[in-house]
Amino acid sequence: MNTYNPDTPVRRAEDISQPLVTVVTVVLNDVKHLEQTILSVLNQTYKNIEYIIIDGGSTDGTVDIIKKYQDRLAFWVSEKDKGIFYATNKGAEKATGEWINYLNSGDYFFNNQVFETIFSKTHPTADLLYGSFIGNFNNQAVECVAPPSVSDRSWKGMPVCHTAVFARTALMKKFKFNTDYRVSADGEFMVRSAAAGCVFERLDLIVFRVGTLGFSSTNWLKGRLENWKFCRHYFPGAKTDLFHAQGLAREVVFRSFKYVTSLVGLYQLARFIYRKKIQKKLPLLPKNVLPFQD
Repeated sequence: MNTYNPDTPVRRAEDISQPLVTVVTVVLNDVKHLEQTILSVLNQTYKNIEYIIIDGGSTDGTVDIIKKYQDRLAFWVSEKDKGIFYATNKGAEKATGEWINYLNSGDYFFNNQVFETIFSKTHPTADLLYGSFIGNFNNQAVECVAPPSVSDRSWKGMPVCHTAVFARTALMKKFKFNTDYRVSADGEFMVRSAAAGCVFERLDLIVFRVGTLGFSSTNWLKGRLENWKFCRHYFPGAKTDLFHAQGLAREVVFRSFKYVTSLVGLYQLARFIYRKKIQKKLPLLPKNVLPFQD
């Protein structure tokens, strides 16, 4: 096991009027993308940041990247664990900031002023702050605009992306991620927080950009079923079941179409025709998901 834990946590400012914000990055064998993620944290113009990296025992050179920046980290460890959400909970246990954000390896903050915009001039009173993010849909960059409210849509599932959220560290330590959900524990945390009456505050900014497709994107079916399960738990009723059944059916149809047309070499053509001729009249994306141009 590799570990680094200085006697005094590394903080980047002495101004206690600005809240300390902890960022936790979880990584496993991602030497290609980790450095960009690290630099997007260290290059923030906001100075009161505590940075923690939890590595799951990488063997591809990832640890060398971490060691390159270890004098600017509050804590890092490289050891085998049981999965991504065990690792995120481990990061929360080490956090000493007032707020906490999870930025997984491969993702990166939208610009260097994200933290300063949120924390330098205001003192939020909510339990969780959430913003928009840049994602990827079918190889197309999209802006996922933060919804105006969380409480009225949590029955539908994960109301906001957890990487676009800054949560009170005390709340994160209390609730933690439920590791019974192997794919969607982050969504369960958000829905549980909403069901418990936690206060969400919308930020009018883009928080981060998805750099690589995450674990949930390659385990979409299990993620869908987990999402349905915890939504039924917190918001039981026919409305919840019908919504999730329809969503699952739509995704199965779309993925089946994509698989079959790809096999016969027609998918790229079908996608081109859809985007040029059909997309505006029959959009596949929700209304808050918009095409994004750099």
